[in-house]
Amino acid sequence: MGNMAIDLKTLFYSVPIRVPISESEVIFQDRLKTKLLSEISEAQRHSQFANYKPKIAQQALYKEYKKWKDLYLRSPKKGEVRSWTKGEKEYYERIQTKEERRQYLIKRSGIIPAILDLPYTLDNEADRDDLRSKILCFQGIGNSVIENNEWRIIAGILGDTKAFLECERTTFTSKRYATFFLAAQLGEVEALSKLRDLSFVDGIYNNIGRHKIFDSLISNPPLDRFGMLPYLDEIVGYDWVMDFSEVDYLGNILLELDRQIKENELIDPRSKNIDEQDRQKFYKRLSFLKQRSAILLETTTLQHNYNMDIFYLESMYWKVRFATPPCGYTNAPLFFFEDDLEKKFAENQLDWKLNPLIPASSFVEMG
Repeated sequence: MGNMAIDLKTLFYSVPIRVPISESEVIFQDRLKTKLLSEISEAQRHSQFANYKPKIAQQALYKEYKKWKDLYLRSPKKGEVRSWTKGEKEYYERIQTKEERRQYLIKRSGIIPAILDLPYTLDNEADRDDLRSKILCFQGIGNSVIENNEWRIIAGILGDTKAFLECERTTFTSKRYATFFLAAQLGEVEALSKLRDLSFVDGIYNNIGRHKIFDSLISNPPLDRFGMLPYLDEIVGYDWVMDFSEVDYLGNILLELDRQIKENELIDPRSKNIDEQDRQKFYKRLSFLKQRSAILLETTTLQHNYNMDIFYLESMYWKVRFATPPCGYTNAPLFFFEDDLEKKFAENQLDWKLNPLIPASSFVEMG
């Protein structure tokens, strides 16, 4: 019958439709797939987290585990998750230059660009100029929105904090939220408006109370003597961020859930008024969408029209995945369903390092 490939639009049919492709298409797509696998392997091997080892939650820690699990039944209190300890604050307050404080806040955020192995500061002006030239060349004209965001993050880390604010919506919702939060900490007041205006499709719950707090901050930001807001989390608190990038490279899950919420078919599980029946209804729908997205991710290279655009998107997707801290971003605590935590805890597979009650200082080197 010749060469055949799956029509991706029919992937979830009981019998997916296969379409014929030419020999030249087969050769071209095989080369792309081989290159993709090579880039994925390279990104994984050079990841800062390549040797990460989880700390399995023991059954003896059940009381502490229950405190963690119960967090997701409500919004986190100010200073409750990924908090500043007294020791970390004392260390931070001893830092006497704005640049060193900026570097510390960037490290604390956990944000790492996926394109370059970038130090948090470059003392060599020639190196800075070289990177600035690259940023000017690539920022905004990358092969995907994900890549453009990474160039903007590089620009922000090198000192152009306004570039953080240009990061667009992708499947990596927690990284974008953490980037906006970091920008606000570094003194970009406009970032407060960005944070306030995020919605469900950005992974954020529509919290009217926090909107009012942001409005007050925007009109009168309490900047410190360095023009920064390092303790912003103690003023506005944190949102639980929904991020399904682990399986959803296109970012479709939140879009689909948002549609059903707007049509009153589902209720956001972070809502104060949700009951257990509606929570389980949301969880069941989410589980289905995650399973479907995982299958889509696994079979992308089997589709009949696999091309350079898809290759670039997937390549950058995996690079960002491997540059994502296993414990998440300090300023963007992830939302978990109790059902998922319970299953992993019962099976001795729950990584205790994911517990948001652990202070942020446990994940950042001081001194």
